Amino acid sequence: MKNNKFLIAGGTLLAGIILFFIGFATLGFDINKLNNGSEYHSVSYVQSENVQSITVDDDNTAISIVRSKDEKVYVDYSENDTVRYEVSYESGKLTIAKKDTGRWWNHIFNFDIQSLSREVKVALPEKFQGDLQITTSNSKISAEQVSTGNAVLTTSNGSITLSNFVAKNNLRVKTSNARVELDDVKSERTVSVKTSNGKITMKKVTSGGEISAETSNGRIEIDAIDAKNKLQLTSSNGRITGSIKGALRDFSVTSKTSNGQNNLPENLPDGQKTLVVKTSNAGIDIKFAGKSTSSDSIPQ
Repeated sequence: MKNNKFLIAGGTLLAGIILFFIGFATLGFDINKLNNGSEYHSVSYVQSENVQSITVDDDNTAISIVRSKDEKVYVDYSENDTVRYEVSYESGKLTIAKKDTGRWWNHIFNFDIQSLSREVKVALPEKFQGDLQITTSNSKISAEQVSTGNAVLTTSNGSITLSNFVAKNNLRVKTSNARVELDDVKSERTVSVKTSNGKITMKKVTSGGEISAETSNGRIEIDAIDAKNKLQLTSSNGRITGSIKGALRDFSVTSKTSNGQNNLPENLPDGQKTLVVKTSNAGIDIKFAGKSTSSDSIPQ
């Protein structure tokens, strides 16, 4: 039985190699022709009407959100013969979607070297209050000096970095196998951050509702964060450290770790707000308003 499995696996691998060389032979064994289409050229789009929502649907390309120089929305991107973007505007909704018709070997072997430096840049007016939904993969997302209504930012295998960012409603950030960094971020409702195998850093993050941060095999570091109702920090195999605005007595606390020190009470009721901190195989060290919890006379 094992011999049969090895034969099947070997045959599949051999067939793949043969197909690759057949395709390579049609290109005259010229490695330069493996690149995905022709040279890229820059394209700019401007929308001066009232934009109420923006959706970017992309992959393998970095997305950058910045502040516009005026009250218009600007979109800058790169295209070639096989990678194009459909940009449409209807009833206040602006949509940017990639259409990739590249050859199959570009997606399997990723010979598109130019993709490493390409990005889609979206510039928003200072007073923009519309919703923002950004999706890409294998690339980073960054946003700086931006305000939105709802914001959903999703990628995989790429970092997400937000700085001086305001969400009037909800902010949701998700990636995998990469770090997330939030600095001077505000939301009137919820802030949700999720990754795996990556570190989460939150500095001066404020929410009118709930803040949640979840990772695995990574640390969570916080500095002067403030949630009106609930703060939840969850990791595994990673330390959770930093400072929270307020006093320990403001919170009903649930905390737990294994194989690590914990300076929080495992169970402390009667606070007006909720604090949940959990990890494993690592320590927990949380301070309140610049003062260590060890100075508070709370039983463990």
